[in-house]
Amino acid sequence: MLSWNTSLHTIECLRSLEKQSFKNFEVVVIDNGSKMEDYLNLRDGMKNIRKIKMLLKRLEKNSGITGGMNFGYRFLKGDYIVFMNNDMIVTKDFLSEIMSPFERYDNVGAVVPMIKSWKNGGPTNEIQLCGGKLTFYGTLLNKELEKYGRKVYNKETELDCATAGCLVTTRRVLKVMGEIFPPLYSVYFEDIDLSWRIRNAGFRIIYAPKSLVYHKGSMSTNLNEIPGTRQRFVVRNKYLTFWRNLPVLDFIVVFPFVLGFDLLRALKQILRGRFVFVGSLFRGMGDFVSSAGKVKTPRKGSLSYLSWNIESPRTTIANWNRR
Repeated sequence: MLSWNTSLHTIECLRSLEKQSFKNFEVVVIDNGSKMEDYLNLRDGMKNIRKIKMLLKRLEKNSGITGGMNFGYRFLKGDYIVFMNNDMIVTKDFLSEIMSPFERYDNVGAVVPMIKSWKNGGPTNEIQLCGGKLTFYGTLLNKELEKYGRKVYNKETELDCATAGCLVTTRRVLKVMGEIFPPLYSVYFEDIDLSWRIRNAGFRIIYAPKSLVYHKGSMSTNLNEIPGTRQRFVVRNKYLTFWRNLPVLDFIVVFPFVLGFDLLRALKQILRGRFVFVGSLFRGMGDFVSSAGKVKTPRKGSLSYLSWNIESPRTTIANWNRR
């Protein structure tokens, strides 16, 4: 896990990991360019956590999620790798349940837990979107695991796409991938890109609802005051994800739909007077054009990976401010 000026949340997450029924694990914490005061708070706080094996490493400069996770991976020793946010509170059977599908199914490439919201200092029953299917215009859709409906999803199922707020995979799978997270991405869509490549390699992604975690959400973004750049990264990395994973002709087919969706989002924000949002969106498009030649392009995906269904109007409107 990464910590960027969020030492208190990292310590709280680590304390919840102390209570795991599964004991054979270690935690690598990467301080991702925090202020020295926060780094020292993290270091001193970790000294008081004695029930789990931990390793703390520091990057002098923030390297984003992708750079920080890629850096931290080199220090891991286990065969199973959990990438998770530091603003999570986990339940005691989180690790044992998230490992279970690897024993019961063939060709498992990744597993994600049930994620619920943690608000006002405590757990809630609000379900967060943990994965689904990538639409042809660049949002996540899952008719069974529907965030904006009233469904409580307790059924173990296979997903096309996972979110990396919390995700477990294996060293063998990552070796097949070659590249874990694209360094250029920094933040946003790195989880969708990894999911697509895992599926392209013939592996399955499983949703394990008995593995339960609670997520505070956007702690690093809020505390470090970077929301103005969010849309810029989201838009750039969304186009890069399609560009990297689709053959060129397939990318040409889907590009008008992705662009059209973003132009509609821009129009909505112009009508609301949110010109900073619109500027970030168009800068993200420009960043894609300038960086498309700087990323690896495995191009092993296909249009069949995408959902060609239209979301409900309510969900689509909600997603205008999301991916």
